Amino acid sequence: MRIFLYFLFLISTSVLAQTTELVIPYSSGGPSDIFARHVQRYLTKELNRNIVAVNKPGAEGRIGISYFQQRAESPALIVAATGPFVFNRVQYQTLNYDVRDFELVAPIITMPIVIAVNNRSTIRNLKDFVAAAQTRNLACGVSAASSMFAAKYIKQSLRLDRLTIVPYKGVGDILVAVMGDNLDCIIDAGFASAHVDGRVRIIASADDVQDPAIGTVDLLKTVISGYTQFNWWGIAWSRNSNVDWRSLLTRLHRDTEFTEAMRQLHYQVVPPSKNPAVFLSQEYERYERMRVSLAIDKENQ
Repeated sequence: MRIFLYFLFLISTSVLAQTTELVIPYSSGGPSDIFARHVQRYLTKELNRNIVAVNKPGAEGRIGISYFQQRAESPALIVAATGPFVFNRVQYQTLNYDVRDFELVAPIITMPIVIAVNNRSTIRNLKDFVAAAQTRNLACGVSAASSMFAAKYIKQSLRLDRLTIVPYKGVGDILVAVMGDNLDCIIDAGFASAHVDGRVRIIASADDVQDPAIGTVDLLKTVISGYTQFNWWGIAWSRNSNVDWRSLLTRLHRDTEFTEAMRQLHYQVVPPSKNPAVFLSQEYERYERMRVSLAIDKENQ
């Protein structure tokens, strides 16, 4: 009996040793979660290792990062997204983490910031949206630091004094609110599928690349000179990891199962940056210049 229990102990410790947590700093059902679940399947297949996805939403990704930091000594990954890795630095005076402490592969997928409304809305295009936000109270939902910045930038650039920005924990919550007429609009990324199936209507995009499934929509740069913005997602890990995550993840954009799944979801798969540290620095400097240009104040956490 003792021998049997001893073998059970060895098996259980072996399984635990081969388990890696993939921390998702957002709620289930949104782009970060869906992306992470496909990465989870890819890594499980490639490594024959148990990859466990864990959602830790809230505080624009800071709760998930704090949870990840507590596991720095064990194998762990975290979804690296524009919000916690770029825009939190732009928007807040201080943070309890430094993105330079992470290794990462990014970007892996991208999605543009869009403005979307309920399909029943009388707001049909960007001109209607601007007119509405200048003449009556309008509530727009955002789900992350990146979309919060986009909403502030659009509001101040176009002087939309009647626009109220309402933060949510995830895009799923925003979708429920706008479909239930509790919100007038969305300024965020990740609503292409909801547009295609008729739940919302995308009326404007902050990216030049038009998704054929969505059709031609108004470009924000036509009313805000030069303005483009897209969200990106990647995967990060602690520097002391003994797994070669970089070589595994840089092959991800060539995996046909992954790329086809992303295409069906209207996520754009891109080759990762060859120098992620430089990429992060350039992203931060670009949006910091935009913040300063409109005198958007940094906030306390």
